[in-house]
Order: sequence, then C-alpha cells, then structure tokens
Amino acid sequence: MSKYPKRTEYYTSFDTDFAGKNLKGKKLSKNYKYVRHGFLHSVWHFICYRCFATPLAFFHRVFIGHEKIIGKEKLRGFEHRGYFVYANHTQSASDAFLPSLAIFPKRGYIAVSPKNFSLPLLGKSLYYFGALPVPDGRQALRDFSFAISERISEGAAVVIYPEAHLWLYATKLRPFGDAAFTYPVRCGAPSFTFTRVYKRHGRGYRTELYIDGPFYPNTAQDARSARRELCETVREQMEKRCALSDVEIIRYERKPGA
Repeated sequence: MSKYPKRTEYYTSFDTDFAGKNLKGKKLSKNYKYVRHGFLHSVWHFICYRCFATPLAFFHRVFIGHEKIIGKEKLRGFEHRGYFVYANHTQSASDAFLPSLAIFPKRGYIAVSPKNFSLPLLGKSLYYFGALPVPDGRQALRDFSFAISERISEGAAVVIYPEAHLWLYATKLRPFGDAAFTYPVRCGAPSFTFTRVYKRHGRGYRTELYIDGPFYPNTAQDARSARRELCETVREQMEKRCALSDVEIIRYERKPGA
C-alpha cells in the first residue's frame, strides 16, 4: 500500500495560497467589460467553451482524474434556470474545467482571481472560457455584480470557490465568510454545493464529486441574515461531505509560531 500523506505543507493563515503558479499580481482595467455583446464575441465564446473547455474536462475526467460525479440528478429541473455553485478548491485543472462537465448542457461562469489573467497566451482569452475576475474596486464590483445577475437571468450557472485559495488535495474545508452569498440572496436564486472528496482506491486514490442542493435563501429574513444563514447551510453540507475522505495525500499544518 502506498504511504500517505506524501508530504506536509505548512501555512501561516488560511489565506496562504499553494497554487504555485508564481503569477504576478494583475489589476483589471477600470474599463474591463464583464459582459460583452456581439456576434463575434458569441462565436469566440462558443468555440472556447464548447469546443475546447468541455471536451478537455471530459478527457481529464475519464483518462486522468477518473473522477466519479455523484448526485447530478439533483440538477434536473434546473436546465433553464440560473443557479449558484459553491465548491471546495482542491484541484487546479479540474476546478477550472470540471464544472462545465458537471452542469452540462448548462453554461457556467467561474469567479477567478485576476492573477489568472497573467497566464501566458491563455490569460487574454479567459473571458471566453467563462471566467469572471473577482473585482478590487467599487466600479469593478458594480460591474461584477451586474454580470452575475445577467448570467443568472440567462439561465447559466455561476461557480464560486468561497475558500478563495487553492490547497491541492485538501480534505478539510477551510473557513470562509458570507460575502460570496450576497449574490443568491440578491438574485433570489438557488445554490448547489460541489464537494470533492478523496478516497482510497487500490494502492492509490480516486476522487468523488458530490452534488447537493438546492439550497434557497430565506426570503423571510433581511438580506444580511439570509446570506449568513445560507453560508452556514452550505458550509455544513460541504463539511459533511469532506468528512467522507479517507486518504490524505498532502497534510496541511499551521506553521509553528504563526
């Protein structure tokens, strides 16, 4: 039997990022367009999303990740209705492409760090793959919020990684705030959770993606209370699924003195 964990990583806070991309910080242009209209934009988006991202997600799942998706039937009935997806952030390529496969044939948009727009070649095309860069200014925040509402009204899915930072193969859910739950409350839209767990498989491991929901915001409460309640509901469900992991590939420990 292979020995686990393979290694130990040390963190100083839950904001530590183990992405390892060494990307330079990138600020979005104040005029960045979150929603673009026009025939050419639509064609290029279709080519990038449907002709590249979705097939790549299928190839990665079948031939590399061997990931099992559990609970996809819970998305039935929402084919033409927009919803939010909250997922744990434990993979690099899979987290970028798998949502497009799990929600197929619905189109998905993923909230990402602006640093990803520094990627060589691919960075400038991320918009057409459904990337929504997280804003860092008031004007950008308004445009970002408008874009999310627009995508939900179109019947698409908006994917959010509330942990924000990538911790490869992490088996425990990290703390996150309720700010990201403002959007389903504002849009009156349902939310689902996509939780990846790690299971022993022969001498190695395999991953399973659990889909749960829908979870609705409590419209009887004020907006702040509703988002807090929704955040807690989502967190509890994801923690419940994370507890199913029975193999630890990388162990994460707080750095002594941090």
